[in-house]
Amino acid sequence: MAFNISASDILTLSNGKSYQGTVINISECSIWFAIDDVSYTIPASDIYTVEFELISKRRARKITEMLESEDNCFKGISDGKLHGHKGGQFFAGFFGGALGFVIVAIVNRSPTNSSDISNANENKELWGDFAYLLCYKKQSKKEALKMAGIGWSSRWMFILVVIPYAQDNIIW
Repeated sequence: MAFNISASDILTLSNGKSYQGTVINISECSIWFAIDDVSYTIPASDIYTVEFELISKRRARKITEMLESEDNCFKGISDGKLHGHKGGQFFAGFFGGALGFVIVAIVNRSPTNSSDISNANENKELWGDFAYLLCYKKQSKKEALKMAGIGWSSRWMFILVVIPYAQDNIIW
């Protein structure tokens, strides 16, 4: 994939390092930045400044919105890690196998649907914020799939290790 690098945007990270390249895209929580035909996704929390060689009003608005909503996104990620029923997701993977894994993947996650979040959350005012909800849903799905995957893996360990061992050592 070739990028137009005639534009010389300068990205300065929080650690002080600066890079010259092209801003390809701006999302709610990150920037896609190309340097020598290689693109990188940079989280908003790692960005100190962005200087554009050529900037449109639309691009300036998007970068401003992203940097303003960065804190909300990271609050969503933190809350998404707490989204409940980790044991339920583990057992869905263990007992349901591939079907349980698929069910865990398609469940709609929201802070209002989680007993762990809704009872004691200081971020309730952000539940209507797009960046917060997007990051919350991505992180909670990631956590749920991780637990279902551990459950599914545990099932196979049980089938491949425990059952054959038990069959060999049962006293009839």
